[in-house]
Formats: sequence, structure tokens, C-alpha cells
Amino acid sequence: MTSSSSSSQNVVLVGFLRLFGSQLGARILTFVLNLVAARLLSPDDYGVSAVQFHLINSSIVFLSREGVRRSCLRIEYDGSNQFKLLCASLMAVPAGILFSVSGILLVGHMTVGHTYQVAAQMQCIAALLEIISEPFYIFSTARMWFGVRTGCEAGANIVKNFVSVYLLARGHVAPSMAMSWGQMAYGGSLLVLFMMSFTLFDPLWAGSIVRHASSSWRRMSVDAETMALYWAFSVQAAGKLVLAEGSKAVLAIVTSPAVQGVYGLVNNLGSLVVRTLFQPYEEIVFVAFSKEGGHTTSKVRLTSQSDLLSSLCQCICIVGGISACFGPSYSYVALRILYGERWASSDAPAALGLYSIYVALLALNGTLEAFLHGVADKKYLHQNNMVLVITSLIHIGLSVGAVTMYGALGLLMADSVNMILRILYCRVFMSTYFERIGGLKAIRIGPSARTVMVLVTSLCCTKVSQAVFLPDTLTGYDRYLGPVQKMLDMASTIGLYHRMAAHVSIGAVFLAAVVLTVYRHDMGRLEMAFRNVRKEHQT
Repeated sequence: MTSSSSSSQNVVLVGFLRLFGSQLGARILTFVLNLVAARLLSPDDYGVSAVQFHLINSSIVFLSREGVRRSCLRIEYDGSNQFKLLCASLMAVPAGILFSVSGILLVGHMTVGHTYQVAAQMQCIAALLEIISEPFYIFSTARMWFGVRTGCEAGANIVKNFVSVYLLARGHVAPSMAMSWGQMAYGGSLLVLFMMSFTLFDPLWAGSIVRHASSSWRRMSVDAETMALYWAFSVQAAGKLVLAEGSKAVLAIVTSPAVQGVYGLVNNLGSLVVRTLFQPYEEIVFVAFSKEGGHTTSKVRLTSQSDLLSSLCQCICIVGGISACFGPSYSYVALRILYGERWASSDAPAALGLYSIYVALLALNGTLEAFLHGVADKKYLHQNNMVLVITSLIHIGLSVGAVTMYGALGLLMADSVNMILRILYCRVFMSTYFERIGGLKAIRIGPSARTVMVLVTSLCCTKVSQAVFLPDTLTGYDRYLGPVQKMLDMASTIGLYHRMAAHVSIGAVFLAAVVLTVYRHDMGRLEMAFRNVRKEHQT
């Protein structure tokens, strides 16, 4: 493996470990607080918060900052161009003001209840507060301050959830107002924490930035290349927003708040892995390939990038495969223990099982798109924008029909098809990009054949275990269960929690088998990366 690839793997693995480790404890606490909030809210109220308010907030934030964030991270930061980066990062603020004010005015003209209207407008203000902190986010990423960045985000999430849970428990305000106050607390505390962190960790640098900005604000401008990237990424962000949130908009329009609550609960629980593991992973992948120098025609550099991409894809496919093979069999157990009988007896277990399969597709697509954004030139970025528009239209069309027929399950099916289409386009891009070294033959995406075999065996055996110990959680399998009816009758005489414990024990055995197989047959490709991590820590 070349030194360039090793250096980039250092960026990926060291950065990812810092991101993951610094936010793990905070994520656990945030999850516990979210769990308490879900138990305090009815499915209808949970649906309003998790789907409708989420759409308002995420649309404003994503449209305002995504183009700025991507274009700024393409700027190679070396300390001498920090004013250039500052000018570019500040573009997020006027965009945030524009979208936030538009959202407030739009909600003000909606024919909804006064409480809902005020709560929705508070979501717009919360989004603006979050956007104002974007320059801090960009500088912390450019300077590789991953721990500072995720620490601030995690701290703000904890404040948000404490405020929401406190107001819900007191019961003095409507649930929608409680959740909006929590979101405003997130935006404000995120800004304060970033300002405190920059002042504490590097006060001289922070002071120089402030002095430079105050003395040169009349000369603030963005160069043509960065502005072109900004517009390209902003158009792409609009397409990605439709892809990511268009189906939820369909869900909010077509279905009842209770159905939205089921989807919101499953999405929040399932996306815990996405937010904690995959999101920082994708961001570090993007940074690593940007550090590799972007688009290249050198065979040496292409080989270096293909080796790095293969290792990253193999790693994420293993994690996604575990989710897809174990999630469907243990979704009921997770919901029963965490959220109680009310949620476990709804459509949530089936939706969570399907979401665990969707997570595998989401993880692979996120890694491949991070690579694409890190190396693609303007031509391929514009081409990718067109593909996103096409897949967005297909996705929305599928969502309308699927949600109407199957509710939350239909939405997850449409989301999965969407991910498959985007993965296929990334493969087309990789085939062209690596054409000089063999195209797709230069990339190995999945784990070893033995690991795949053990994963498939685990899926089959854990489904049988579920049929034996928790037959009431399966529907539509009655005609297949005749040969094991005596075992089912015997298992039904055992208490529910004892049966769940037996089912979980079987899953633990197969999970251990998967881990052992991965260690024996897949660690070779990643061995160099882990060695580089140890060297990084030693230095």
C-alpha cells in the first residue's frame, strides 16, 4: 500500500475514532432522554415532533448550510488562507436568515391551531440559531478538531433533550411547545459551546480571526471557484433534501399522526447507529479523499485511492450486514424492552426490522457518495445533480403509492429502492473514474465469501429462533410452522421474558461467530489501517 493511501487511512481512522469516542457517552445519554420522551408522548404527538417539525427544521438547516459546508471543506486549509475560509463559511448566515424568515411567514399563513403555529415558527428560529454556528463547525473540521466539534454537538443534544423531557414531565406546556423549546435550546447551546471551545482551546487564533474580520469586513469576498462549487453543492443539496425528506413529506400529507409516530419512533431508534457511527464515518471519508487531492489521472494515485476505498467499503458493509441479518429477528425484543407493550404491539417491530435492512444500504451509499464528493470535478458534480433530480422524482412517485398502500413500511420500501438507485450510479462513476486501472475490478466492496455465508446462516437461524420462542411476533408464516408445532407449544408455556432471553442468547452465539469469521478472513485488508492508527497514537 502506498504512503499516500496510508496517510489518508490515518485521517479516516484516527479522525473517526476521535469522533466516535468523543460522542459515544453523550449519544447514550441522549438516547435515554429520547426514550423517556417517547414514553411520555402519545403516538400522535410523537408523530408531529418526529416527522412534521423535523421536516421544517431540517429543510431550513440543510438548504442553508450544505452547499457552504461542502465547498468550504474542498478548500485546503493551511493556516495562511483562514480569511478566505472565513468569508466562504459566513455565506451560511444570510442563507439561513432567508430560509428561516420564509418558513416563519409560510407557517403564519397556514390554517392550523395557534399552539401548533407558534411551535412550528419556533422551529424556524431554532434552525437559524444552529446555522449561525456553521463557521465554527467548518473551522473545527478544517483544523481536524473532531473532538471539539462532536463534543459541542453532543452537549447541545443533551441540553435539548433535558429541556424537552423536563417540560413534558411538568406538563405545563403542550407537547409540541415542549419539543420546540428543546430545539431552540439546542441551537442556542450549540453556538455558545462552539464559542467557548474556540476561546479555550486556541484563544490567540480565535482573537486573530476576530481582529482580522473586524478590520477587513469591507473586503470580504468569495473567490469564483469556491462560489461555483457552492452553487453546485447547493443545487445538489436541494436534490438530496428531496431524496432524504421528500418521502417524509408524503408521509405527513397522506397518513395520520399515529402512523407518523410509528415511523418517527423507528427512524429515531434505527438512525441511532446512523448518527453515531455512519455519519462521522462518511464525513471523515470525504475529508480523507479531499486530502488525497481530489480528481486525478495518475495510476499510482488511482491505485492508492482504490485501496483506501476498498478497505472503507468492506468495513462498512460488514457493519451493515450485521444490521441487516440480525435486526429483523430482534426488532420486537428491542421495542418490547425499551418502549413497552404499546409500541411493541404496533407496526413498529416490522418497520424496525425493515429499517435495519435499509441501514445497510444507507451505509454503503453514504460511503460511496462521500468518495464521489471528495474526488469529483465540476463536470461530475453537475452530472450527479442531474441524477439526484431523476432519482428524487422516482423516489417521490414510489413513496406516494407505497405509503398509501403500506403506511410506514411502504415508505421504508421506497427509501430502500432509492438507496439502491444511488448506489448503482456511484458504481457507474467508479467504473469511469478508475478506468485506467481496471474500473470496478480495482474495487472490492463487500466482505469475504465466508463472512457472507455466516451472515446469511445467522439470518436464517435467528428467524427460526424467533418462530420458536416468539411465534406471536410473526405473521404470515403459519403454514411453515407445522413441523415444529410441538416445539412451539412447549415454548409457549415459558414466560415471555424467559423466551426473549433464550432468543437473545441464540443471537449472541451467532453474532460471536460472525465476529470471529470477520477477524479470521477480513482483517487482512484492514490490518495496515489499524497499524497506522497505533503509529499515530504513538507519535
